[in-house]
Formats: sequence, structure tokens, C-alpha cells
Amino acid sequence: MTAAGLWLAPAGVEWDAVKVERHLGVRAIELIAEPGAVAVDPARPEPVLYFFVPAGSAAAWDVPQTNALGSNSYVVLPPSHRESPPGPARTGSSRKSAG
Repeated sequence: MTAAGLWLAPAGVEWDAVKVERHLGVRAIELIAEPGAVAVDPARPEPVLYFFVPAGSAAAWDVPQTNALGSNSYVVLPPSHRESPPGPARTGSSRKSAG
């Protein structure tokens, strides 16, 4: 864990992650009834969202404009208490808390 509370978590163990640019991820959240846990990484030219999906999902993932992260991949996670930017944060639907 870093001084800012960020930590590097291995994908492919308890979950896989799907990385998508923010503009597409926000649209997906609007369309998915229960999106589950989502992490926001605003520190890029185009901010990205990481959707957490069941472990093993990345192996067969083939969706344009997304990048599935499974075994041999890592995701930098924000502290569990951070629910909104600035900085990396976790979010989810209003019906299901994330993190």
C-alpha cells in the first residue's frame, strides 16, 4: 500500500477487471441495472473505469473498446473509503455499494 492508500491488486484471483474509457463506462453504468463495483482512474489523458467481473471472465472477453484484465494483470485500487474523485475512487450503483 502506498502513502496515499493505493494498492496493487492481482486480477484473475477473486475477480477480473474490464477497463474502459470513462465516456463508455459511464454509459454502461446508465444501462446496467446492477453494475457492481467500479473503480475510477482519473489520472490519464482519458480517465478510465474498471468494472469488476467474476474471475475467469477475461479469458473469453471479446468486446470492442474494452480491455479485459485477468491472470498476470494488476489493477491499482483506491482506498476503500474513497467513493469519488479527485484521485482514484470506487463507485457503484445506488442500490449496491462498491468496495
